[in-house]
Amino acid sequence: MKRFLFITLSILALQFFSQAQTTRFEAESGTLTGGAIAVNNASCSGGQYVATQEGTITLPFTTDHTAYYDFYIFAASPNGDKEQNFVINGNSVSFSLEDNSNYIELKVSSFISLPAGNHTIEITPNWGWIDVDYIEMREVDASSRFNITQTLNAPNPTPQTSCLYNFLLDNYGEHILTGVMTLNSMDESDWLLTNTGKEPVVLGIDFMQSDRGYTWYNDHTPRNDAETWYNKNGIPVICWHWRDPSRNTEAFYTDETNFNANKIFEPNSPEYAAMIDDIDFIAEEFLYLQAQGVPVIWRPLHEASGGWFWWGAQGAAACKELWIVMYDRLVNHHGLNNIIWVWTYQGGESPDWYPGDEYVDIIGRDIYKDGDHSSQIMEFNNTNDVFNGTKMISISECGSFPTPTSLVDDGAAWSWYMPWYGDFTRSSTYNDLSLWIDMFNSDYALTLDEMPDWSTYCSSSTANQIIQLQQGWNLISSAIQPNDASITSIFSSVDYSIIKNDIGFHKKNYTSELQSLQTVEVGKGYLIYVNTATSISITGTNSTHTQTELQTGWNLIGVPVEIYNPSNLPQEMETVKDFDQFYEHNNNVSSLTELQEGKGYYINVTNPCSITW
Repeated sequence: MKRFLFITLSILALQFFSQAQTTRFEAESGTLTGGAIAVNNASCSGGQYVATQEGTITLPFTTDHTAYYDFYIFAASPNGDKEQNFVINGNSVSFSLEDNSNYIELKVSSFISLPAGNHTIEITPNWGWIDVDYIEMREVDASSRFNITQTLNAPNPTPQTSCLYNFLLDNYGEHILTGVMTLNSMDESDWLLTNTGKEPVVLGIDFMQSDRGYTWYNDHTPRNDAETWYNKNGIPVICWHWRDPSRNTEAFYTDETNFNANKIFEPNSPEYAAMIDDIDFIAEEFLYLQAQGVPVIWRPLHEASGGWFWWGAQGAAACKELWIVMYDRLVNHHGLNNIIWVWTYQGGESPDWYPGDEYVDIIGRDIYKDGDHSSQIMEFNNTNDVFNGTKMISISECGSFPTPTSLVDDGAAWSWYMPWYGDFTRSSTYNDLSLWIDMFNSDYALTLDEMPDWSTYCSSSTANQIIQLQQGWNLISSAIQPNDASITSIFSSVDYSIIKNDIGFHKKNYTSELQSLQTVEVGKGYLIYVNTATSISITGTNSTHTQTELQTGWNLIGVPVEIYNPSNLPQEMETVKDFDQFYEHNNNVSSLTELQEGKGYYINVTNPCSITW
């Protein structure tokens, strides 16, 4: 029975991938405007390509079923390095091509959810002047979209820090956390309270004025604001417009200071010592917060690859080394374990800029598209794709923020958003007051008044779960958020051969590079083969996981509640089963009467839907 079930599901998976559709759109078949022209070329796919010049290609198309798709462009850039915009149904993302007369395949967008119906692709000019042969749309399995890292990188995070990270995990894709950047303490959150009656969850704070000897400024204001906001059950996110460490200027912009970040490679240089002194000041502020039980989300060295700040002006290697030195200084030298680290990714940047998964907990994306209140789904999906779905992603800065309807409709799972202060918050040019009110009143958005009390939430959420494992195959799940969610930790005492789910696998004694499954997540089921019967004990925090998304076909799910009645499963469900029992709506011979915590189940659905626990 068990072996038959495994083989059946494997066949179903193979059937999905074999049936997944690839659709090609010849560029010359579209509507060409603004100077774009079709050019004959026998070596091209349809015998022609489109020279965009400064024009636009518009391609209407129809899908006959709801699915997720990746989009690829086959193009050349014979006129030098160019950047264009790829637009689907009004959502846009930019892509870059390096100087190249040969046609290359480039993925321009990932995991775009399209319902059955009519749609439109556009390629619009940014710099213009590329040649496009065709565009391909390839159907993909949405179950591989996320594999979020379940634990923080720094060792032994404080309970409050783990609790905050778990809170972010539990709400990822289920709610967006409202936010705003401030300049002078609570200026923008106070304005929002006055004008909407509500305050955001996330408060942006900056160390820009601290440790500069300004007589008009209290150096401890950022840390004090962070403590105040956390004690109001909010979430402080701190960035650092890091002024010239040498003190030769008060600047942080590249064109206003010649401070050289390459000096991070010269530990005996005065510039290196100046950077360490500044980092040590930050450490003292964070040590104070740690002593007060306050965790912080820390976003240093932001927008580095843009080059307009001194920490990015010397290129990727210097910036990456600076990040690693800062991480080591704060975490290992000063013993700070109340920090959640955010790397700000600039779309299309070289992988050389990224400090590495072991130094980054969350990805931020700064998006300034004035007046654009779309979900930015293409920005989200492309960023998610770059980091292999392993990191939560936030709109760490923005001009105009998305509407909650667009976020839900497009499945853009941004963790939080944060408009900059001043006009970006208050002016209708960027965000009309009615948009703030709509967002704050949306069920999808969390505001400060809807946050749990940290003092009780974190202490009461501590939990332990025992799961019995029989010799042979087991279907299991975790109902709590583990303190250490790594498979190597949870199953360290278990003699097992393989652990797998519908995303990947983990084999005993394989190196980590070969393992496609690294962590255990709440709401997901796992199939494990155990050589010797035993049990595992999972310690962590009670999960607030309330919804599990299901894709068409078979899904392997976990149960985050003690008991769940299968009659409450969505009507799209055809069958839910374990090794021995099954349940089907309106089937009197169904033998599965309840779904139980700690167990895993296979569920087959006819259309994408969700389980509300």
